[in-house]
Amino acid sequence: MSGPPETSLRSVPKIVWVAALGMLVQAVATMFVTAYQFSDAGQQAQHGRVTTGFEYVLLAVNLVVAVLLAVAFTTLLSRRPRARTFAVVLEAAGILENAVNAFAGHLYSLTPLFVAVAVIIALLTHPTVGGWLTAAPGSR
Repeated sequence: MSGPPETSLRSVPKIVWVAALGMLVQAVATMFVTAYQFSDAGQQAQHGRVTTGFEYVLLAVNLVVAVLLAVAFTTLLSRRPRARTFAVVLEAAGILENAVNAFAGHLYSLTPLFVAVAVIIALLTHPTVGGWLTAAPGSR
């Protein structure tokens, strides 16, 4: 990649890579969960069960969260100002969404919930993250 060394991907601290990759894995997993939920709703409709509006809302929220997680992945690695804030707020929303999914009976939502908690802890407590992001060009 071209560009100044301070913005190259090689300069990204490992903890930021771990957090960003966690968000990317969550984005991909959320798409699979959404596909499963959509398939499940279709199978239930074939058997005469009407899918509730709540289930369609969960599908829509899952799609939006997956896209935003992918955006957060790229934003965090590009050292944009407020990248950590965006990622933490998004992960907090993901925790809420996964908790709702879990309470709705989708227990597979517990794993991404725990990943979101781990990402938040990594981004907020590791001293390298704040220093690396605040030293980003254009962040002042």
